[in-house]
Amino acid sequence: MRQHTFPFCFMLAALAAGSVHAKLDGRQLHGLSADYVTPHLIWASSPTPVLPRVLFIVPRSGAREVIELHQRLAMNWSAYLCYDHTCIAKSDMYDAPYEGTSLLEKQQELMARLEDDYDLIVLGEVLFRALPDEAKYIILTKVEKGAGLLLVQHGGPERLPYRKLYLNRLQEPDFLLDFPSSMSTRPEQTKPMLQASQLGAGRIVHLSYYGKRSHGLSLTPYLPYNREWAARYENALAWVGRLCLWTAGVAPAATCRCAALAETPTFEFDAQRRLDAVLTGSGQVRCRLRNQFNQVLYESDYDGRQLALPDLAPGSYFCDFLVRQGEQTVSFGYYEFAVASPVGKVDLAVPEVHELQAAINGRLTLEKPFAQPLQVRVELMDSPYYRVWHRREFTLAAGQTALDWQLPSEHLPTIAAIVRCTLVDTSANNREIGSAEATVFFPDYRLDDYIQMVWNNIDESIGPMTAPVLVDRLGWTLGLSHPSSGGSNARVSALFNQRFVSYMTRICVTKGAGGGAKQYRWFFLPSGYEEKVKALNEDECFYRPEVQALWAAGIAHRITNLPKYSPVIYSLGDENSLNLEAGFGPSDLIYFRQFVEKKYGSIAALNREWRSDYASFAEVPHPTMKESREQGNFPAWFDHRQYMEKMYADIHHFAAAEIKKHDPRARVGAEGSVPGELELSIENLEFWGPYSNLINDEVLRSFGGDRIRMLWWGGYPSSHGGRSRYPMPILGDLLKGTVNGNAWFTSRVGNHGVMSCDFDLAPYVKNYLPYLDDLRWGQAALLINNPQVDSGIGIYWSHPSQAANMLDDRCFKPSDGIGAIIRYGYQRGLAFDFVSSRTLSRLERLKVVFLCGASALSDAEGAALRRFVERGGVLIADLNPAIMNGYLRPLPANPLADLFGEIVFDKLSAPVLGEAEVSAEWRGRPLRFKARKTQVNPGASFWEVRTLGQGKAVLLHFGLGAAANTAAPETPLAGFLDQVLEGVGCVPPFQVACDDPYALIRSRQGRGFQLLGILLSEAKVGSALTARLPESGFVYESKKGFLTQADHLELQFTDTPYKLLSIFPERQAPPELRLRKTTITRGDAVRVDISSLPAGRVYFLELKNPSGAAQLTRHRVFDTAKVQGSLTIPFAYSDVPGRWQLTLQDVATGLSATASVEVQP
Repeated sequence: MRQHTFPFCFMLAALAAGSVHAKLDGRQLHGLSADYVTPHLIWASSPTPVLPRVLFIVPRSGAREVIELHQRLAMNWSAYLCYDHTCIAKSDMYDAPYEGTSLLEKQQELMARLEDDYDLIVLGEVLFRALPDEAKYIILTKVEKGAGLLLVQHGGPERLPYRKLYLNRLQEPDFLLDFPSSMSTRPEQTKPMLQASQLGAGRIVHLSYYGKRSHGLSLTPYLPYNREWAARYENALAWVGRLCLWTAGVAPAATCRCAALAETPTFEFDAQRRLDAVLTGSGQVRCRLRNQFNQVLYESDYDGRQLALPDLAPGSYFCDFLVRQGEQTVSFGYYEFAVASPVGKVDLAVPEVHELQAAINGRLTLEKPFAQPLQVRVELMDSPYYRVWHRREFTLAAGQTALDWQLPSEHLPTIAAIVRCTLVDTSANNREIGSAEATVFFPDYRLDDYIQMVWNNIDESIGPMTAPVLVDRLGWTLGLSHPSSGGSNARVSALFNQRFVSYMTRICVTKGAGGGAKQYRWFFLPSGYEEKVKALNEDECFYRPEVQALWAAGIAHRITNLPKYSPVIYSLGDENSLNLEAGFGPSDLIYFRQFVEKKYGSIAALNREWRSDYASFAEVPHPTMKESREQGNFPAWFDHRQYMEKMYADIHHFAAAEIKKHDPRARVGAEGSVPGELELSIENLEFWGPYSNLINDEVLRSFGGDRIRMLWWGGYPSSHGGRSRYPMPILGDLLKGTVNGNAWFTSRVGNHGVMSCDFDLAPYVKNYLPYLDDLRWGQAALLINNPQVDSGIGIYWSHPSQAANMLDDRCFKPSDGIGAIIRYGYQRGLAFDFVSSRTLSRLERLKVVFLCGASALSDAEGAALRRFVERGGVLIADLNPAIMNGYLRPLPANPLADLFGEIVFDKLSAPVLGEAEVSAEWRGRPLRFKARKTQVNPGASFWEVRTLGQGKAVLLHFGLGAAANTAAPETPLAGFLDQVLEGVGCVPPFQVACDDPYALIRSRQGRGFQLLGILLSEAKVGSALTARLPESGFVYESKKGFLTQADHLELQFTDTPYKLLSIFPERQAPPELRLRKTTITRGDAVRVDISSLPAGRVYFLELKNPSGAAQLTRHRVFDTAKVQGSLTIPFAYSDVPGRWQLTLQDVATGLSATASVEVQP
């Protein structure tokens, strides 16, 4: 029966999921590899004659610990990964795209794995009850036959559901004698750590941890990150390794134990340390001595008599005993001890926070004086790399117990550092007699031209494993997260050199029970404010003083300590939102009246627009949006909308101002949020994230200036374009200019993760690396720092017209035409900018402006557009321009009648679907276009041209969006627009012949060169296209090198959809790499003379150590428009002596030069 069930189940799974081949590679969610190697020590490369067979059942998030244990203890292991600690699979939209993740597939995988025999089964932070019943039965049957079952759980053991499993309790295991007695009596261990029972021939062991928990762990307890983390984590895994062997029934053939070390003794500084160690059984004993930083100081074979410890500096140590019989390590363990200082406790007083590059002042204090003068070595080490960048030596006179010192901090490459003071007795062969350390922070608000942010900051319990991947390898030096109490997670981020982006609030204006505005959740308030929120009774109009007090209290609470740890950006929320139907609460009327009084200035002005006769603003009602619309009072409808949009914007501005009270250097904004009235919302904000909206993203690019703009992409399995073969979203957005940074979702292990469960990069990310690396090392900065070639094309952005479309179908939808023009610009390589009522001065530099659905225009806008035409500009409107004023009152006469004719609201009918055909002459050339079905004004001419002054106005009377999709093959919309724009002198800087309708072609103007970027759709990879230049030029591919000298290019997209070319009028030479000196000592610096480099060029400076390893955290990208003269390349006192290599690459051309530096001890 079983043989028939499985194929049938697989068939059902295939039917349910569709094509199996269409699913995403699921290895990152259910496979483990040991390819990513972290620092570790070997405890047993062969613990038994035949390696123990172990099955680990762990959550995805904690799976890395299987590899960590495997690196230290050889096992014949396999791993089964569960969705989390409560279930083996979860059927949702995020897991569904992956193969091998459905409940059926995971059940089948588990049953298949349980067909094998094991010496040990480990459930690491997975509940036994989460497993299928059949799997539970099989596991317990295996235990009864001799396998071990180890259940690791946080917060106490999960009692298995069968009483007989616990009838035969076991005594505390003997292997605990090979470790410090304190190992099982940690302060947070409020209950027994181990409980063991015999079941048949096998053992069931519960290992329980208490205290803080991390989802990244499955075998070891939570260990806070500090300088001693590596040693503590090493110890924890060694202990767990022995527990695994004991649970599997492996008894050591020999042991070596030292009773004198078992109780974690502290030895006096000058005491003789010869200890008795007892070898039970036969074997060879290897003794390994480590300090508290897990550095191996000493290794020797133990001769079976006495263990002689070498002279040691004061501090904590670990003595490891490894017992071998031939090639087999039959037993291992460690003991902890300390060596006291002859000067007692050494205190180091130093301020926690320092200004960037500022000198550090501190005081060293000894508990007891020393009879001889002491040399005090003060060092500054970066965190988390512990490279020594500054070192000074001072003298502490004999008998003195305090020393004030100062240390420079310039050139420190991280935002956190360790100050270490070491006391040296020069009269006793420079013996170290004491030391002290302190952690200091250097808040750094500087941002690179291209910044990279990841959702979720570094988790301290697993940070030493993940930070090398996220921060060093990928360069994601910004991490977004909610701040924890007192900013503790921001501090952790800083220790790993990741600057914190604080998720301060989430602004969501919803509708309360009484119709008023209501913040959806006050999660950011400190405890004790619940009654204050409740007292508002869901009437939470922001303008109420008591509501503003809540916002201020929440900001003050969340920002505690954050300015210490380089919070370069404060986020006011992701997907912030606004319900326009809110704002009708009891407290809103007074504030609404204040709003309209400020907007209109006089009651007469309001009466004119509302067609009312109120005597004062105190009489003005606040009709609902439905009432206003039904009454035809469009201005009142719009007034409420603007009231709410202003409230939404004011909340953002108020929160930003409150943040800046605590952190004056703060950059504040929001991500991927409802824009409201975008230009108003982003005022006074330094950051606003787009949200994958064709039009809004371009509007933000145009109006956003130098604001930080990043768009989440990356790990999404079925949205945001994050799982194509190529990193299309970031390439496209950088080419467009809609972003100036990279925002990746997410750093966590899981279906959205950048890492596989073993913390290696996921396979799809490895495919992206060549592109991500090129962007990181200069290409993104090249795109960001050079503006698009100005084509003279403008698109008018009218926020009132966007609103008017919601009121009456005669007001045509602006997005219809705007979207069509944007897509056309992408395909042709033509740049465009937006113009609005706030940026009317932009009209002066434009040749043509498109009015798309611009049904509502103010008098000032109309006058500016008329002047634009009079000066020679061309104004092109699609349907029904200027039929309302800026307040949304329908007008009896069109204010732009001299441009577009007498188009009047009351005389119009709504556009209908119909055929549109243009047959006209434009600038002396025939103009033809035909669309089968689009929105048209019935009976109108589809190309009306009027002359005013030196310019012209064109009214199309049809919509461009549908016209693009239904155009006759012989007259595509793109061809029609080509003719129109050529007639006003708007032509692409490069003529690219491309048949890809989804192609993105953008040009940028550099200093003395131009850039041509092309991104094809994935379907077009393998194709070729041609590009014609205005004149012959020297063509280079960015970061790759010289291509050709020509005025015509044949571009092959053999294995890529993306190319970035630079075109120069003359041949370029490799950059000159000039070093002021080529031989230095450690602790010195090399100055690179960049004065001869052309201005306005982006360069990548790469550094490799003598073994050829790239120093990723010390590379530089710089723009000579911003950096002139010279660069300083410091070398640490801890750097390896030898010949280091510097390579300077011109990012635009790919040409490079290399030089060497000899670093002497």
